[in-house]
Amino acid sequence: KVNNVYSVKVTDISTNCSIEDTITIPGYQNVIAYFSPNTNECVSVLDGEIQFINNSIISVNEISTNSYWDFGDGNTSLYSHYESPFHTYLDTGIFNVTLFLENIGGCSDSINSLICILPDFNLYVPNSFTPNTDKCNDEFYVKGVGGFYSFNLQIHKRWGSEIIFESDEIILTTHNDDGNKCNSIVNSESYYKMGTWDGIMNNGKPAPKGVYPYLINYQQTQNSDQEQILGYIILIR
Repeated sequence: KVNNVYSVKVTDISTNCSIEDTITIPGYQNVIAYFSPNTNECVSVLDGEIQFINNSIISVNEISTNSYWDFGDGNTSLYSHYESPFHTYLDTGIFNVTLFLENIGGCSDSINSLICILPDFNLYVPNSFTPNTDKCNDEFYVKGVGGFYSFNLQIHKRWGSEIIFESDEIILTTHNDDGNKCNSIVNSESYYKMGTWDGIMNNGKPAPKGVYPYLINYQQTQNSDQEQILGYIILIR
């Protein structure tokens, strides 16, 4: 058996001389890597802190410094038996998290788990704009954060009447670069500028001041359901 001490006696049968000693056959405890994330659901990148609950089996005195966590995004940390580490994901995607354990005898085990981080989704539709070429809210457009597979904006003269403007435009920009000096948010974070309307109708004429109904259809991914938004935009001149 391993990890036991044995007494050994050697006798020379020709002289009847003998010698005694003890020997130890080393042995190590089992190594079983096991953990579970504190969520099994996909989470938003804005809430990307995940805890990994450590339920591994390994003798504390036998842990090798080769043991580690790999969080799948290029970040690693050394293993500590009494810790269930937290890790914050700053990007979206599917991340393969690995726990590798090894003892000082070279015995090892590992386990993997996938973490799903989704882009935050938010859609903002303003309620008015002033197309007077002063670069301050000159355009009506939808701001989107997250993923967008398709987008369509229709603006009507009134409900049930002809479409005076339509756009499938999706442009990735920032609040610093979108040409609107009156943004209430000024930063360099990117967003989708969609369906930009400068107040010019399909016939090339400026739309008069008034209230115009709009219809928005969009999909976040190719396989997601199509969503619809109805509302009104006030054109001020």
